[in-house]
Order: sequence, then C-alpha cells, then structure tokens
Amino acid sequence: MPAARTVDVQTFLNEHSFSRFQWMIFALCFCVVLLDGFDTAAIGYIAPSLITEWGLERPALAPVLSAALFGLAAGALSSGPLADRLAEEEAKLVKYYAKKRPPKASE
Repeated sequence: MPAARTVDVQTFLNEHSFSRFQWMIFALCFCVVLLDGFDTAAIGYIAPSLITEWGLERPALAPVLSAALFGLAAGALSSGPLADRLAEEEAKLVKYYAKKRPPKASE
C-alpha cells in the first residue's frame, strides 16, 4: 500500500492561480449573494413610501416585512436536505442506467 501523501493547503493555494472556471464560479456565487439580499433591502427602502401611498399604519406592514425573512429562513432550512435527496436520487438513476447500457464493442 502506498504511503499517504500530505499536502500543505496554504502552499498549494499560493503556488497555483485561479483558473478561468474558478473565476466564473466565483462571479456566479457573488451574483447570487448580491441578488439574494436585494429583496430584503428593497422592501426596507420602500416601506416608508408604501405606508404613505397605501395609507397604512406601520404595524400593518409588519407581516410583509417578516414574510420575506420567514421565507428566507424556510428556504435555507429546506434547500440543503432537498438538494441532498435529489442528488442522491440522481446518482441512483445514473448508476442504474450505467449498468443497463449495452457494452461497447471495445469492451
């Protein structure tokens, strides 16, 4: 059995630059984070105008403001397990169909 090889992560990262693919992933994640909080920030910014335009009292707008936060929390708590379950099912399907495929001529 070959000996386990250790890698100093800090040295590895310092010696290798980001690839184009890694920069693309970084940019996509940045956009997701940027847009994720936009609705919460926007409703906070326009809340005084909504109160004036719609003739509401401040407490009447509270369900709107809290609904966004509850939705954010519910999505965060449910998306992880859901993604795990769907990925597991997808992996099972790929494995099933990989076994059922006809052999190649070279096999």
